[in-house]
Amino acid sequence: MDGIWFAIFIQGIGVVGMICAAMAFQCKKHKSIMIFRTANEMFFAVQYVFLGAYTGCAMNVFGSIRNIVFAEMVKRKKNTVPMRFVFSAIFIIFIALTWAGVKSILSGFAKVLSTFAYGSKNLVFMRVMILITSSCWLIYNLLVKSYAGVLSESITITSIVISMFRFKPEKNDNTAEQAAILNATEISEAENAGADCDKPDETTVSQNEITREADGQDGEAVTE
Repeated sequence: MDGIWFAIFIQGIGVVGMICAAMAFQCKKHKSIMIFRTANEMFFAVQYVFLGAYTGCAMNVFGSIRNIVFAEMVKRKKNTVPMRFVFSAIFIIFIALTWAGVKSILSGFAKVLSTFAYGSKNLVFMRVMILITSSCWLIYNLLVKSYAGVLSESITITSIVISMFRFKPEKNDNTAEQAAILNATEISEAENAGADCDKPDETTVSQNEITREADGQDGEAVTE
């Protein structure tokens, strides 16, 4: 009986993490997504310890640290590219230290890919990348028998798809400025076109002058 309750407790931890995962991608801001994803990863890190999935636990603990760092860097508009490579290298080291075959490859690949996703402030790019990583984690959870994890990733995938329909890509902040420049250019071109119409054609003027000169010479010749 104690074993049954303990199993329920372990899966219950995953359920809480699952709720956090579902809420994450219904947020519109990078920081909010990072907060819920961090909570999601921490709950599953605890669950993985009880399940003996140490690679997944290590990946999620450092994934949570990564999320906090990226949330702060994006908030301050700092370049996250160097830190993406740093965290990716850390995850690769953990793959080697906690090697468990295919499971380690799945979790490691997912973490490296999500590192580049979470380091970007482009939420469309992030959602597409997490679709891929969630698929990897779904398979990983099946292998380690984390059924709450399987359900969590299924819900995450569904949540991402829904969010893609709910939230359109944000418009470029310079759109208004670019439109104003375009309008000014069009007005300027129209004015120049109008001015050109008012001016007589230089070729036509030259031909008329030549014709008049020729007529004058012919007149003088007749008079003689």
